[in-house]
Amino acid sequence: MTKKSFLKNMNYLRGFAILNIIIVHIWTIPTLYVENDSIYQKIINVTREILFHDSSIYFIFISGFFLKYLSFASPLKYYKTKFKNILLPYIVLSSTIFIFNIYIGEINFSLLTFFRYIFLGEAQVQYWYIPFIVTIFLISPMLLKTPNKTLLLTLPILLILPLIGTRTGTIISLGQYVYFFPIYILGILCAANYDRFIILIDEHFLLLIAAIIISTGLIVIVMLFDPKFLFFNLYESFHYIQKIAILLFFIVFFKRIDHIDINILNVFAKYSFALFFVHFFINDLLNKLLMEKYYDIFFTSTFLIIPISIFYSLISISLSLLFCVCMKKVLGYNSRYIIGV
Repeated sequence: MTKKSFLKNMNYLRGFAILNIIIVHIWTIPTLYVENDSIYQKIINVTREILFHDSSIYFIFISGFFLKYLSFASPLKYYKTKFKNILLPYIVLSSTIFIFNIYIGEINFSLLTFFRYIFLGEAQVQYWYIPFIVTIFLISPMLLKTPNKTLLLTLPILLILPLIGTRTGTIISLGQYVYFFPIYILGILCAANYDRFIILIDEHFLLLIAAIIISTGLIVIVMLFDPKFLFFNLYESFHYIQKIAILLFFIVFFKRIDHIDINILNVFAKYSFALFFVHFFINDLLNKLLMEKYYDIFFTSTFLIIPISIFYSLISISLSLLFCVCMKKVLGYNSRYIIGV
């Protein structure tokens, strides 16, 4: 790879991205308590969805950005890196979860189930992203050879397509690629024209803030009234606009404060893929061992439900990070083949 300068703002963005992805998956209260006070679950669900749904957009943009910024010398080296750091730990962890789920009786042994775990990312709710992004990795060397002018000419059309709201949740489909692939191209072009890109966003900073506010308001309206417009999925459409605006906002915001060392974001950036792989499992384990057994102790007052759910999420995130750090200490360099770091 061509040696490039370290971009603190993009590293901060990576840490910010993984925190958003973790929160959207784990911020909740035990399901046993929902039956008694579902209003609190609704408040958490609505807040979580408005703020954190579609955070995969950040990760996909970062993948496209660093594909171009790091400029891999050869496709073979690129594929080798992605296999070792992403695909191999994904296969190892998906297989481990498959065996574990058989052991606890959650599933029966089935080759079809195993193939769905590996090829459709069904081992954990967030694992859909890996088989999805791997197919994009396959064509990435070709994208690197495509002239920037060509990509730039196609970008406006590509960026309009996700406005249809084609995202299909965690199911890999053609609509999923229509929704996310343009963001990957945007990341490539931003890296290719980084200085101009920063200046352009900086000049329209207030417009970005307005876009975030307006799109957030539209999301709330859709959640309340569920309006229909032809075949458009307005919920995903407005989230797309909101998350793109937030993404661009934080790129410039982190650039403005990159003289400040935000060590916590650096740590989360370093362990981002490892956290991506393990956070849901750690949270699920914590929930089964602690919260669902002792939820009456934790939730003695309805007034405390929301603050305790936030505190619990912080504990879960901290334990996930601690697990990744410990795995790195114990396994050393080989940990990248197990958890991706």
